[in-house]
Amino acid sequence: MNNALWCLLLLLTRFIVSINELIIMIRPPYKPTEHLVFLGDSLILNPGDPTTVGWTGRLNISAYKQSPTIQYHNLGILNETSKQLFERLEMEWTLRFQIRDHCFVLLHSGMYDTYARAGKVAVPLNQTIENLSSVFEFLKPKAKSILLGPTPIFDPEGNQRIRRLNMSLQEFCHKKHIPYINLYSLLQNDVEFKRKMAQNPKEVDFAPFYEKIADFISDDQSWWF
Repeated sequence: MNNALWCLLLLLTRFIVSINELIIMIRPPYKPTEHLVFLGDSLILNPGDPTTVGWTGRLNISAYKQSPTIQYHNLGILNETSKQLFERLEMEWTLRFQIRDHCFVLLHSGMYDTYARAGKVAVPLNQTIENLSSVFEFLKPKAKSILLGPTPIFDPEGNQRIRRLNMSLQEFCHKKHIPYINLYSLLQNDVEFKRKMAQNPKEVDFAPFYEKIADFISDDQSWWF
């Protein structure tokens, strides 16, 4: 290769580098997107609310007032266990979020682990804790997260299992320094909720309590907005 051609290639290379540097200088800086993510089982889906807003929608409205560009994701699945949640989590996350995005996750999971058939629970308590530990290990570098406690049910035996789950999740979150919001105590001590459980033991209508749940979460010091 003669000197003239070599000099031409060198000048062309420097020109391309200069153009790239100029593009980088004038390109607007990347602005991470904010995402409010509701992740977990049936409670996330706001069953029974004729307005379709539910407690998640109320919290999204609250967040939107402070951050109008925030995006809202309801990733609830009917009757999902903690095992099933962990199995789908990576795929859900990869499809929706970028590394530099700011994500805020409210998680409700573990309640359906306690449901028993033929005397056997869907997921043993120790496995529930392991599953949720894996979930939070995955989320830790990617999002700010809050765990919501399970809600009570009318069935005495089932409610005992949920009460034990609530206590175990509180202890787990305390050790892991994860914010925990105790929905179990909120509703277990609510006279109207207990009355509705007694009226319809098989299926409680949560819709009248969505505003109460949303207010309880938004009043908690761990809520971001």
